[in-house]
This record gives sequence, structure tokens and C-alpha cells, in this order.
Amino acid sequence: MKYNVVATVGTDNHPFDRLVSWIDQIALDIEADVFIQYGTSRPPRIAHGADYMTHAALGELISGASAVITHGGPATIREARALHGSPIVVPRDPDRGEHVAGHHLEFCELMADKGVLILARTPGELADAINAHLVDPPVRPVASHTVAEGVTRFTELMDELLAAQAPARKRRWRP
Repeated sequence: MKYNVVATVGTDNHPFDRLVSWIDQIALDIEADVFIQYGTSRPPRIAHGADYMTHAALGELISGASAVITHGGPATIREARALHGSPIVVPRDPDRGEHVAGHHLEFCELMADKGVLILARTPGELADAINAHLVDPPVRPVASHTVAEGVTRFTELMDELLAAQAPARKRRWRP
């Protein structure tokens, strides 16, 4: 099945019930098919969901969604960007027992400032971001070059590097 809204809490052992409840509330208020991978969190009551799924299956759901919501893990954000475009991110908060440290919060603030992701700190911000994506889904980034062009450029760079490291010819001293 294709879902318009796909959320993932990842595989961390800390429950992320806050995100699941926010998604459930939003699922009541929008006309869209909503799915959440909820891990160790309480299962959603409104949205469709699964605790865990294969990497390929989750990737397929993310690729087909209009709105993608993730936790603050850098690898998950990177993958969501590659498969979807601009993820909406709700970082786990260690003060709520959702993670062991605040590095996800710090990372997400920095990435939001750079325009890499959309940061949602409240249920209202999350709902606004989801609605904006449902109206105008982000465009998945496209590589600026082909694989063949990339291989050619890599070869050029390697040639330059090797040439720079080649031993210089010894000059003979002549009086």
C-alpha cells in the first residue's frame, strides 16, 4: 500500500511515544493514509504501523510518500533526504527519556539552520510541515552528474594526486 505520510522512530531501544501520539493526532485531522514505524513505542491507534520492518520495505514507503517524518538520527535523516528530499524531523529528547544524550537535538538544530531538514518541535509545527508537504511535496535531490562523469572526474583527481606524489627527477649539478 502507498502512504501519503510515513514516519519512523528508528530502532533505538528508547520508546518515542511522543512522536507516535503526535502522528496519531494528526492522522485524525488530515485526509491522508498515514504509516508509522514505531519500534519500542506504543503502537499507533489511528495511523497504520509496524514495530520494525526491513530496510528495503521502509525505503519503499519513504520513496512513495509526500511527507516523511524521522527521529533525529543522522543516518536516517541522510537516507530520508536521498529517498524523499526534505524530511521533517522530530528529534528525541533525553530529558523525556527518549535518548541518552542531546546530540540529536544539537545536530538537528544545526541541519535545520542549513536548510537540510524541517525541524518540528511541537505538534503544531509538525502538522504545519506535514500539511505543506501534502500540498507541495518536496522534490527528491538529483545527482548533478552521471555515474560515468563521476568516474571520469575521480580518475582525473587520482591522476593529479599521483602526479603530485611522484618523485622529482634528480638534477645533476653542473659547475
